[in-house]
Amino acid sequence: MALFDRNRWHHHSEIAKKELANILLMVMEDNDMEEINFCPIDDLNAIGKTRLRTALTQIRKILKKDWKVASYFKVLKL
Repeated sequence: MALFDRNRWHHHSEIAKKELANILLMVMEDNDMEEINFCPIDDLNAIGKTRLRTALTQIRKILKKDWKVASYFKVLKL
């Protein structure tokens, strides 16, 4: 058995994406918000309260590479 199973990692990543999307959408709907500002550690803490366990690096990858979310500091060009 390989130490790194690409299919298992991809499946876990898809579950993390769905859970994160659900959390963010729930917060936006509950607070009647059009947009939301957050940092990856906020997402990690929110996901940590569910049954799902993930890493901060995985959350950053989802935000930057998969969802193309711009960093606040990059938007401000600091």
